[in-house]
Amino acid sequence: MKASSTTLILSLLLNAYVAQNDWTTYPSNSDTILINNIKDSSFKDLEFNSSNNEKSQLVVVKDNRIDLLQQKLKKEKNISGFTVQLEVSQQTNVIKDARLKFIKAFPDHPIFDEYIAPNTYLFAGRFYDKNDALAFQHKIKAHFLNTMVVKKRIVPPNITD
Repeated sequence: MKASSTTLILSLLLNAYVAQNDWTTYPSNSDTILINNIKDSSFKDLEFNSSNNEKSQLVVVKDNRIDLLQQKLKKEKNISGFTVQLEVSQQTNVIKDARLKFIKAFPDHPIFDEYIAPNTYLFAGRFYDKNDALAFQHKIKAHFLNTMVVKKRIVPPNITD
């Protein structure tokens, strides 16, 4: 009985080791990434001919979805994102004190408030990912005890052509 259970456990461990030996979450550098049998546009094969005195040209073929995304972001004034709520109060001096405390501790992060009757809400940071907002909340936890990550419409990033 003891030998069979030991053999079973050993075979399961060996099977788990062999099964995960070739497992990766990303392609290796030597792999060519193919999407629908079309080579990915981020990998460019450049051929230069230095024997000719003619000027060479580089043609970049980009996906038209990039232009569509840029147009959509220009049209929309706000996108869905996350922010950290620092304070909620009906008293403006509480909000002002919290704002001053935050600016002294974290001068590089954006801070804004919103008045929704009868309360004023103080928010800090604009994040596009909830994990980033949670990391920021953990960072400021020593200064502000009652913080909360809130899903909010935020200003999209500037995209330059």
